[in-house]
Amino acid sequence: MLQRRQSSGLRSRSTAAATSYINIRGVHNQLLSSSNRRGFTMIGLLDYIIHNSTKHYNNGERYLHVSVQLNSKHDVSQSIRNRYPNFRHCNTIEELTQMAYDYKDTISPRDMCAYWSATSKHLQLLRNMSAPNNTKIYDQMKELLVKTIQFERYNYRDLATISISMARMIKKISNDRNQQILPNGSLHDILIHILIGNNSTNKQHIFTEIAKASVPILDKFDARHLSNLIYAFGLAEVTAIHDVEDDGSTFFDILAQAAITNLNEFNEQDISNMLWAYAALNKQHPQLFNDVADHIIGFDNLVDFWPQHLSNITWAYATLNEKHPMLKKVAEHIISLDNLDRFGFRNINNIIWAYRTAGETNPKLFNKLTQAQDKFTSWDNKPMKRFGDSQSIEELTQLAHCRRNRMNTREMCAFWAEISKHVQTGQKRSPPSMKRKNEYAQMQRQVDDVLGHTLQDINSFGTRDLATVAISLAKIMRKNNVDEKTFDSSAHQVLNNVLIGNNSKNKQHIFAEIAKASAPILHEFDAWHLSNLIYAFGLAQVTASMDDDRTFFDILADHIVTLDNLNEFLPQGLSNLLWAYAKSKEPHPKLYKKLANHIVALDSLDNFKPQEVSTIILAFAIQRKQHPMLLRKMVDHILGLENLRHFNEQVLSNILLAYAKAGEAYPQLFEEIADHIVQLPNLNEFKPQALSNIPWAFATAGVSHPKLFKKLAEEAIKRQHEFKPQEIANFMWAFATNGQVDKHLFSSLVPSVKANLEKFNCQNLVNVAWAYSVANVDAPSVFNDEFITVCLKKENDLNIENLCQLHQWQLWQDEIKPDISLPESFQIKCYEAFVSEDPRPSRFQDNVVSSLSSMGLQPQEELLLESGYRIDTVVEVNGKEIAVEADGPSHFIGRSREPNGGTLLKHRQIAALDGIQLVSIPYWEWDKLNKGGDKKQQYLQELLGVQDICT
Repeated sequence: MLQRRQSSGLRSRSTAAATSYINIRGVHNQLLSSSNRRGFTMIGLLDYIIHNSTKHYNNGERYLHVSVQLNSKHDVSQSIRNRYPNFRHCNTIEELTQMAYDYKDTISPRDMCAYWSATSKHLQLLRNMSAPNNTKIYDQMKELLVKTIQFERYNYRDLATISISMARMIKKISNDRNQQILPNGSLHDILIHILIGNNSTNKQHIFTEIAKASVPILDKFDARHLSNLIYAFGLAEVTAIHDVEDDGSTFFDILAQAAITNLNEFNEQDISNMLWAYAALNKQHPQLFNDVADHIIGFDNLVDFWPQHLSNITWAYATLNEKHPMLKKVAEHIISLDNLDRFGFRNINNIIWAYRTAGETNPKLFNKLTQAQDKFTSWDNKPMKRFGDSQSIEELTQLAHCRRNRMNTREMCAFWAEISKHVQTGQKRSPPSMKRKNEYAQMQRQVDDVLGHTLQDINSFGTRDLATVAISLAKIMRKNNVDEKTFDSSAHQVLNNVLIGNNSKNKQHIFAEIAKASAPILHEFDAWHLSNLIYAFGLAQVTASMDDDRTFFDILADHIVTLDNLNEFLPQGLSNLLWAYAKSKEPHPKLYKKLANHIVALDSLDNFKPQEVSTIILAFAIQRKQHPMLLRKMVDHILGLENLRHFNEQVLSNILLAYAKAGEAYPQLFEEIADHIVQLPNLNEFKPQALSNIPWAFATAGVSHPKLFKKLAEEAIKRQHEFKPQEIANFMWAFATNGQVDKHLFSSLVPSVKANLEKFNCQNLVNVAWAYSVANVDAPSVFNDEFITVCLKKENDLNIENLCQLHQWQLWQDEIKPDISLPESFQIKCYEAFVSEDPRPSRFQDNVVSSLSSMGLQPQEELLLESGYRIDTVVEVNGKEIAVEADGPSHFIGRSREPNGGTLLKHRQIAALDGIQLVSIPYWEWDKLNKGGDKKQQYLQELLGVQDICT
């Protein structure tokens, strides 16, 4: 019998990154979101000059990063490029290649990996092979490949990524070549020449170089990347790697020894891919196969092995004629299963072939397999259609409904997972006809029926199935919540009706059932599926009350707290877990403490992606959980990075927001991020929310950075129409609070403020009014009778702080003397709120007053002025009253020694309205005088303009 070789795809470990294969026409960039998350939009220049070269290091090797500046003598191209390649927005392989080629001299290993990974993903989508002749892309790709295989600077992650990307492309173009004639000059033809070459010489050379680069650092490979490396060689069908050791050991011998050493770290997918590769290449290694088999026998059960895994493993042992009792254990496991519906036609055929080839006689196994084989065969002897083959939500629903009475738990999970994938693509429908409406009504009944079967069997679901169905349903619900463009009779509306229902009753019921099924077996969940389960509840925003008056989040938190350690949780799992608890607003101090202590105890955070770092910090900030050691470790990690180019705009914004909310000021971190943003050629990728949150964070944390604020102001003016009401209000409040009185900005934003006046809530409204008061920019088109009317509508909802801000706005109106003002009763209400706070003199203030007294003056403390402001102290000098303010650190913006907005406003309004001279004593000048009374008196004499005062 002919051996049936099979290939196995790599399982993605990301919960969201690699699952959204959406419409191919124009949204390719979403497919690439996991391949290069760290780039920024690039600025294209017709001419540039090199002005700064910075040495960077990766794995001990040095390379130059060259930044560029505009040459004012030449025109700037309209194309946009950055200092680093960002492949996310490339829609074709040609664009990808052009971008990589433009940066070939400075491109890092990680970005080179991103290029080949993105090219591989684009290649999988190509259907039309008749591309025009293109010698340019051939030359560019050839040069990039030469650059790529200089592997000295690549780490183990890069080598695994580059090898699997190359292997997938080689596999794809080889299959396409076997199936059709490719025209000369087509992309496939170009890739065949470059990656494979005559007699596979190029392919052989590429993978030989990968092998040579991998061997010296093989001990650094973790199980997943080692398995991926091995799998890549199998997928590319590269067998003749020259001996790399003096003792004659081949590359595959060395790989096997490395795998044996780390065998306990291999998961089911890793084992399956590795064994498949050795068998596909016909590479014998008895010790590896014996140790792996012993390892599998040591498992309590094989429930975590997917049918594909079992198929690959048995096929590999049969192909290489490796005998082991492990095959009997696999057979017993298959026999013990209720049915083999989830195995699929191909896997069943491969397992039958494997056991027959291995000479295993097991009538019960063969009987069960052949029955399943018959079950999977319909008329004309064709395999039954699988969920993954369905092209629409409607087709999926029809198929599941037909099979609802004989679907096992894994198939139910597969159905909801496929529905989730289709929903993520944004399946759009035109307004349905009456016939179509009837079809959707039928579809709703079918979805409801399948959901009923799922919940009916939920208690028989294993841990993986519970996590899978929870995360799939949560993603469907979340997508439907934010999708406002679907029609009432669309497939999305059907899912919304069934899964969410009126007032979210259906959603609450579904997740309550999942919680009840999960709670008794929480101890059986591994870290990955437990974090996914929790993330699903956070995504769906369901807390699920249990019978003992606790929520499911309480039970989950208590379970995690009792674990001996959290070593099994990956960074993404920790991030998702914390995100879910922050989203649910469920306080669990012990959980947060345990998670924080675990992260702090880690040797490094190098395995944490920027998104995971920002999510963790933000989760602690949202829940107001203080853990200074965690915040400090995160800061040290970020500041220790070579640069921040892997941090996208949302991540940067969230990090700043988190530290500002946490009340932890780390000026060096804020300045590092600000410098990075200022150096970006543009802020096109920054969403309005990020543009608003960034200055808000700086203002709240009390950190000044004028260049950053200037750049943000320029961007906001251009894109003000994109801002929501709260984003406008927060943006203006931040500028005013930070003392960044940009009159051009405030004048330019008047149209947006006027358009959103009715939409502002109480806080937004008074923040905008207060900001204009600080900026002292008259805006009669905003502050008019309409503004007064809006204020009166909200009068009863204003708190004391809001009333104080409105009082200062009214004082501003008195400054500029317009014809508009609040009603008298409203003004009195604001004034009383403004003066209601009891004075609390500081030590600094007491010290100044004491010095003034020792000079023979008679200071009046906390004097209430007509405007409502209180002055620290007032003295009379030469018959003239002078107000003296002891301005401590809270009156300034961080370490900048620049007065903040509140201080600027107070000083200006006292001078304008109360007619009294005001002098300020900055705290740093007073501190320099130490404790010397004479020096302090001399300082005060000079400040007040007097020389001889009797003591």
